[in-house]
Amino acid sequence: MTLVPDDLQFTAEHEWIAASGDGTVRFGITDYAQDSLGDIVYVDMPKVGQVLTAGQPCGEVESTKSVSEIYAPVTGEVTEVNEAVVDAPEHVNNDPYGDGWLFKVRATGSQSRVPFETETLSAIEAIAIVGGLNTSTADPTGVFVFRNEPAEIANAVLGRKDLQGDQRMIYVLDLTQPTGMFEARDFLVRDGDTVYVTEAPFVQWQKTLTAITGTSGAADTLATTASGG
Repeated sequence: MTLVPDDLQFTAEHEWIAASGDGTVRFGITDYAQDSLGDIVYVDMPKVGQVLTAGQPCGEVESTKSVSEIYAPVTGEVTEVNEAVVDAPEHVNNDPYGDGWLFKVRATGSQSRVPFETETLSAIEAIAIVGGLNTSTADPTGVFVFRNEPAEIANAVLGRKDLQGDQRMIYVLDLTQPTGMFEARDFLVRDGDTVYVTEAPFVQWQKTLTAITGTSGAADTLATTASGG
């Protein structure tokens, strides 16, 4: 059985990330994922310098049985790719949490961490508290909830039956998706959770908010003009 390091966090896509001391995060796929894929023969990874968007496809893992997409763990720039895996993809099968790591990403901008004073808080309220709706600094695709989930919930989320004990999980909220704001409203932040908001300009989000603000301003102008008449 593959030993799982204590410093890893996991996503619902059967991927893991680990924070490095240099401000980057190291990324790979889980032992469960590599075992499900079978013998891995090719890994298509992003290039160094490429900017990724959290939750979006950024590569593929090909095995003798199937092809699975790789999803970006955070929004940021790729700083390093594991060339050993490029040359010998079987490293992912043999040591998914060690020599089989895939690449490193440096999150764009800084991050904000704020303690919450209540145990009953929706994610949308938590995002507002940490400034996640700041149109000039926040990346709405980079909202992360870190949580220790009981085994029964982790197994249900990941579609597994073998996990035991509390599992470190990461939930990614993408506010740019059609249902993103509703999901954030319905997602309850629990005591002990950590919410991170990556602070990075996101041009399309800013344009959308600017358009909304502009429409509101125009309506105010029309109302003023009408009352003045």
